[in-house]
Formats: sequence, C-alpha cells, structure tokens
Amino acid sequence: MILYEIKTRDITAFRARLQKKKVMSQPKKDKDGNEVPPVPLRPLSSGTIDKIMNALKTVFGEAVINHDIQYNPCIGIVRLGSNYDNPRGAFSIEELGTLLKRENWNSAEAWNCFRLVAVTGMRCGEVLAFPWGCGSEQELAIVNNWKDIAEKGEPKGNKPRVIPTSKSAWYIINEHKATRITMLEDDDLLFCDSETGGRYSAQWWKKNFDSAMQKSKLSFYDSDGHKRTPHSLRHTLNTILLAEDVSPILVREYLGWSEDSNKLTRVQRGYTHFSVTDMKGLVDTIDRVFKPIIKKDAEK
Repeated sequence: MILYEIKTRDITAFRARLQKKKVMSQPKKDKDGNEVPPVPLRPLSSGTIDKIMNALKTVFGEAVINHDIQYNPCIGIVRLGSNYDNPRGAFSIEELGTLLKRENWNSAEAWNCFRLVAVTGMRCGEVLAFPWGCGSEQELAIVNNWKDIAEKGEPKGNKPRVIPTSKSAWYIINEHKATRITMLEDDDLLFCDSETGGRYSAQWWKKNFDSAMQKSKLSFYDSDGHKRTPHSLRHTLNTILLAEDVSPILVREYLGWSEDSNKLTRVQRGYTHFSVTDMKGLVDTIDRVFKPIIKKDAEK
C-alpha cells in the first residue's frame, strides 16, 4: 500500500491485529547460567503496542513535514495504556447547528461563550480567562488559562498562541460586547460576573453545556458511544478542519495541542514557523463551515 493511501481506519485495523497477536518471550538464563524455559505464548502488552503506534505516528509526522502526505492518519488514536479509556465524543455539523441555537441556552452570555469555543477551539480554562485586551479583528492572543479557582497561568503544555481572528469569531465577540454595559476594559474578562468581574467556575461551564444538550434533545453520546462534554466542541473543530484537508500542522498550531510538536526534531522545530498570515486558509475554512451555524452573515 502506498503511504498516502493509508487512512486512519487502516491504522486502527493494524492495531487490532497487534492486539490479537501472540508472542513468546526470548529465552533467559538464571543467575547460575541455566537456561530458563520461555513463557508460553502471550498477547502483546498494551505498552508494546503503544510504542509501535508511537513509532508509526512519528514516521507519518515526518512524511507530513516533508509534504509527502497531507495528514497523519495516526492522529486521534487513543493510547491503549492511557487512563483515558473513554475519549470524548464529537458533533456533526448538523448537530452543532442544533446545539448552538439561541433558545437552547440559559443566557446570551453562555450562548456566546460556547459559540466562540466552537469556532476557536479554546479550552475551558482559556476562554474563561480570556480578556478583552487579547482580542482584535486581526488576531486572538490565547495566553492565559485558569490553573485553579484563583490562579492564572499559561495554556496547557505551556503553549501560549496567537491565532488569526475568523470573521465568525469576531462577529460573536462583538455581538457579546453589545450585551455588556460594564466590565469592558482591556483587563476585564469576556465572560465573567457583570457586577464583580469575578471569574466563572467549571461548574458554570458544565451546567450551561448540560442544560443546552438537554434542551436541544441531543444525546450525550455520539454514534461511536463516546461521551460528549464541552471539550467535544474542540474535538469537533479539529475533526472538521482535518476533514477539510487543512494541514494537520496548522491545526495543531491553531488549537495549541500540547503533544506532537515535541516529537519534531530540533532541526524541524527550527524550520517550522507559522504566522497569522499562514493560517488564512484555515480561518477561511472555519468561516465557510460555520457561517450557516452562526446564522448571521459575519462578513457584514
């Protein structure tokens, strides 16, 4: 099979075959030099399979860097040895349109918050720590993240990022701004208590999402049986962009993935730079896909 023909389903099928494979351990000798009989046939361990998959992921990552293939088919495959046994579900574009209808949300603020997450892929701690001064019509500087109830730090993986502002994101920000009469200074948070400026908690975040899911009558599990959480909006954006043939490297930079970039060699990291201009095609894709979901013409 040619490299560019390999799809994610081929990788998962290969991993399934590895899980069924039986192996025999190499003969060993005890402290007296006597040969110890090998252990009977046993399955490959999850750790061994994960190492094989990581090696494949690196190979395909190199191929993406060298422009031999468009995307890494290993991206998104969960490690067997991970405690993350229940990956988050995702939404179809039609389901996103249903979820993000205004009537499904308890407040305009919650609605705007989750719409902004849908088009930027920001994490909970990032969007709830995002101040007005970090956003402009040209770019969004995602440099803050709530570490706990009172302490801010850098985003996950210590990876602050500056991304281009899509027309959809800027439209949502301005629509939200029109609903506020206080807490509009550069240091004030976009989404906060309008009287005190206090931050919203993870409980506020989850409560509003769960309520919208119930009102929209969407299942909390996707077609693959994976549970949908607020973080599913980030997973969904990632899936949409990759399905639209956006470069996985650009998607990684836009979303601020905390992994994979460290798997590039030092030389590759030195030659891999992306500016806001480089991502224009990516945000154009976001605007094209999300325009009917946002329901208003963000170009006006």
